[in-house]
Amino acid sequence: MTDMRCPALEDLPPPPAGETGWPWTEAVPAMPHTMDDGRAWPLISIVTPSYNEGSYLEETIRSVLLQGYPNLEDGVIDGGSTDASREIILKYQQWLSFWVSEPDQGQSCAINKGLRRVTGDVFNWINSDDLLLPQSLQLVAEAHCQNPDFLVAGDVIFQYDISETQERVSQTDLDFKRLVEFWNNSTSSFSPQGIFIPMALMNKVGSLDEGLHYAFDYDLFCRLTLIARAVYLRKPLAIYRYHPASKSVAQFHRFLPEICSVSRRFWAKVPTLDLPVSDPKGAGLLFRVGCWQILHRDLEGIGLIKDALNSDPLRAIVSALRYFPQWLWRRWLRTTPNC
Repeated sequence: MTDMRCPALEDLPPPPAGETGWPWTEAVPAMPHTMDDGRAWPLISIVTPSYNEGSYLEETIRSVLLQGYPNLEDGVIDGGSTDASREIILKYQQWLSFWVSEPDQGQSCAINKGLRRVTGDVFNWINSDDLLLPQSLQLVAEAHCQNPDFLVAGDVIFQYDISETQERVSQTDLDFKRLVEFWNNSTSSFSPQGIFIPMALMNKVGSLDEGLHYAFDYDLFCRLTLIARAVYLRKPLAIYRYHPASKSVAQFHRFLPEICSVSRRFWAKVPTLDLPVSDPKGAGLLFRVGCWQILHRDLEGIGLIKDALNSDPLRAIVSALRYFPQWLWRRWLRTTPNC
């Protein structure tokens, strides 16, 4: 009898014509139902928020289901898509723990809706255009059993569909100070696809802020790293896709204003933690966000630039000079097709 939580490759619908490799024609072999000491594997809950990404959703679902992991809770929260997403969900519904397809208030709302349904020991969300890599859940489960009070973080492969390039991003610097001072760490990055959260920690910090549509993950991980540390696997766990329709590309200029707002909210906590302060007035951040908004024809950026220059003109200009050359190079890699 097939375990609905751990389907084999032959149990799932056949892949679309021409699709091969992981997770179309490859799967992780089924793991033993218990660990070596006889205990059950921790229940891992995955939520996939989805909206009109039917061209990617099936691959995402399969990358979760075909982990061979015996104690999985997998759900899809769709925001009432008008493309083929609902049909894809129906195609896989017998292997899903839950799913809905109805209008919602955006990605953070969808994740919270899933969070209210899950019952696992470990939680994460995988966006509907991203992928888990083979054996990710086994690696996470083993690390969680050894460090039950820690976040479990692994590397993430950034896949730039436009330039057909990839970049492996390490998450070994996931801590509160670096997150809050992100504008002084312009090469620092974090990617939720590769960070798994003990449900006990989620219960402490609460759900995602639904007032945020772009920086809700940044806000959550600031709250999490304020009270918890992370264990690092130094192995890639997921693929994060950059493609023309993704929010990270099409609406990138909208991220920084929210990040700015969240960062300033937590910045007030830094002095109480006796952490070093290199931009106490946040002038560098304000200046950079203002430039971003102007580049994307949002004239509200003029006000931010004025605030930055009035606050600390030297810090504002130095921050811009440090950051923009690195950003231009990374942006070129993400958007330049191979010749």
